[in-house]
Amino acid sequence: MDYVDRKTLNTEQIEYLEQVLKASIQKLKFIGIKLHVANNKICDAALLSQGSYEISCIASILDMLMPTKK
Repeated sequence: MDYVDRKTLNTEQIEYLEQVLKASIQKLKFIGIKLHVANNKICDAALLSQGSYEISCIASILDMLMPTKK
C-alpha cells in the first residue's frame, strides 16, 4: 500500500479505503457482531459526527494523542 511507503494517498485510494471500511462494518453486522455507537460527548471529542461507532472514535482519539511520526 502506498501509505506505508510514502505516508500519503491519492483521492482514489482514500475512496477505496472508505469503501473497504464500510464493507467491513457491514460484514460484521451481517455475522451478528453489534458495533456500539459512541455517546455524543465521545464523538465530539473524537471530532467525528454524532452517532459514530465507538471503535471509530477510539481510533480517532488515539490518532490525535499519538499521531504517526513522519
